[in-house]
Amino acid sequence: VAAEVQRESFFVVRLVVIPLILIVMLSWSVFWMERSLLADRISVSFIGILTAVAYQIVVSDIQPHISYVTLMHGFLNLSLLIMSATVVINLIVGALGGRGKNEAGDRLDRRCRWLFPLTYFGLTAVMVAVTFTFF
Repeated sequence: VAAEVQRESFFVVRLVVIPLILIVMLSWSVFWMERSLLADRISVSFIGILTAVAYQIVVSDIQPHISYVTLMHGFLNLSLLIMSATVVINLIVGALGGRGKNEAGDRLDRRCRWLFPLTYFGLTAVMVAVTFTFF
């Protein structure tokens, strides 16, 4: 007896990819928050990180357990990494503010406002291109 199985990829896109992209984008709101609100900035970043971890658990439950890295695994890991990087930037901005280098902290925040989206969407595009070119 043979069974034909076909994956509906839009299900995972609708369930995981689109909401996670929005969550990652919302985590970038820290770059518009006051540098003096370091605890609030870090809280926003960690909520995003915890959400990405929850999404990794959801994906591991709905996808087959395989030994190689898929595009979805790469996307989840990239999202987690980008949100983790916001914590590092928050700490740097806080340290700069603590040393009286407020303008340097503001400049870093302004750069991150465009650098993070470019990096995230650029690396996502590279992963998609590599996946569909070689596989």
